[in-house]
Amino acid sequence: MLLNISKVRSWTTEMIATFYRDLTDAFSLKQWKAAFGSVSNLNLKQAVRNLLCIAPQILIFYIVLCPKVSLPLWNIFLFHPLKLESVAVSSVAGIPKKDVTFPAANGERLHAWYFAVPNSGKTVLLTHGNGGNISHRLPLIEILLRSGVSVFAFDYQGYGRSSGSPSLENFCSDGLAAYDYIAKHACPSRSNSGQSTSQIILYGESLGGGVACYIASRRPCAAIILQSTFSSLPHLAKEKILWLRLYPDALFPAISFDNAAVLSKRHAPTLIVHGAEDHIIPCSESQALFAKAIQPKQLCIMPSVGHNDIYGPANVKELSQVLSKLMARLHDDSEKSVSFATGEVELNHTASKSILMVYIFALFQANMAIDGCGFA
Repeated sequence: MLLNISKVRSWTTEMIATFYRDLTDAFSLKQWKAAFGSVSNLNLKQAVRNLLCIAPQILIFYIVLCPKVSLPLWNIFLFHPLKLESVAVSSVAGIPKKDVTFPAANGERLHAWYFAVPNSGKTVLLTHGNGGNISHRLPLIEILLRSGVSVFAFDYQGYGRSSGSPSLENFCSDGLAAYDYIAKHACPSRSNSGQSTSQIILYGESLGGGVACYIASRRPCAAIILQSTFSSLPHLAKEKILWLRLYPDALFPAISFDNAAVLSKRHAPTLIVHGAEDHIIPCSESQALFAKAIQPKQLCIMPSVGHNDIYGPANVKELSQVLSKLMARLHDDSEKSVSFATGEVELNHTASKSILMVYIFALFQANMAIDGCGFA
């Protein structure tokens, strides 16, 4: 028997509308005041009896809105992919772009841009955030290239030219697939070229910070740079949506991007960067992450900077000049180890981005291994 599409659509629409109305009423102050007013006029036994009558509804709402159960709903708010690239690119900072495709763990095809700087010795694996695609990270890619390192920027499943659909599981497996591709094609064995996978630098932006830490917990790397990220997804969710504090961490998705747990164990030298005026992921998240991380670590707070304007185009020229001078100085001292102070740094607005990139470039150019690095 064929289904009546119009009836199914009408029934579905009515069900969604009813659910939305009930959900709205459940969090309506007017409804709660009326309910408490009615309860206050009842004796204790009657009040308990009335509450027991609505206990099943409360339990259903609690279960339905549980992050682990309603993950498809939360994914709508968590992932904002764009398929179209914002601009056509053939090269950045004089470095030609190479389009790369490689397989994901589930058989989907992932797309990446690879910018190979001659004789750079190090490659940055850029794991971007939950919105847009790699074409929206061109200012960051340019800054990194001008600092003298190669850049491998890829799109997760469902983003840009990558096939498939995004999920927390796919973010993690896609990050590992990108790392393994670089290790095989961009970082030959030490016996062949003097490079190794420990020369891969992980740069995680926003939600991509969780991917970077996930990779770092499973693969060697030279350094970790976390921009505008969080201590863990459950912690951030509870800070942003207060009623989620009713749920224990066990009722959140298995992949919680617990960056604090990763950095509380032995890890590569780590730089954490955050804007003080970030209202999407509060700066307090990076401060909490820094507090829980063990050495070596560095926290850079940028005053008057939000979530999406850390790398403003107005500073590109200035940053390029600063990094070019630093590159020349570090080239002269390439056989020497470089020492970094460990701690929290708060930068003034005019110098913040230039000094920040000095830190990043110094991380890149230093002869850093997980042991014996120059961090205090």
